[in-house]
Amino acid sequence: MIFAASVLFGVMAICVRLAAREMDALQVAFVRFAGSFVVLLVASGGRDLRPSPGVGPRLALRALLGATAIVCYYIGIRDIGAGPATMLHCTYPVFATVFSVLFMEEAFTGRLAGALAMNLGGNFLERDDGDPRRPESDRHDQEHHGRDHPGLARLDR
Repeated sequence: MIFAASVLFGVMAICVRLAAREMDALQVAFVRFAGSFVVLLVASGGRDLRPSPGVGPRLALRALLGATAIVCYYIGIRDIGAGPATMLHCTYPVFATVFSVLFMEEAFTGRLAGALAMNLGGNFLERDDGDPRRPESDRHDQEHHGRDHPGLARLDR
């Protein structure tokens, strides 16, 4: 199932890139969340979707953080492309690990440090090398966002 989820997330990133050509990132996120809601309703038959008593504030915070993260991710996909944005997005385990060690008193081991280093090292390999074939040079993006858009700055070279 986790492999299927990975494939579907990859397809989703491409779909976001395509949708962002015609829609704002907030609109794309709204459609994503509305679609997720429908899938959950159908899959559960409308049962078991109510939160347990007392967890409302934590769920509201999770929803706010999740929605903000998705919108930021979709803006990244729009601005720098699905591949680079997803690679940078996949640094979130670094932050989750650091926060869990600092605030949840989880153990920080040598293996964990090595895994974090590999995650960050892999992301440094995917850097902006100024290749004009990168998604930022897409003419539609230039027309849609204008020359002042930070993701399109190299078009003026």
